[in-house]
Amino acid sequence: MDKKKKYILLGLGILSGSIFEILKEKRQKEEINLLKNKINKLGHCHNEFIMYQGKYNDDNDELLEELNERVSYLEEETTSNYDHIVEVSKDIVRGD
Repeated sequence: MDKKKKYILLGLGILSGSIFEILKEKRQKEEINLLKNKINKLGHCHNEFIMYQGKYNDDNDELLEELNERVSYLEEETTSNYDHIVEVSKDIVRGD
């Protein structure tokens, strides 16, 4: 093989290697962009979930407060009714 053919083969090898690296880099950039899009979608989904969870917790806190108020009212009402029943029972036993 003469020198000219060796240089042509070497040039073709370098050219094909360069083309391969350029295609490889392009494919990597596309994959990176795809992954970035997926991460952004996941981030939006996570943020929406956090907002929904916060609203759900706030609603539950309000319901819990309302239930606690109802329970305390029922406890007071039950206690006053019980005291009234005891007094009426005492009155009946005394014969008043």
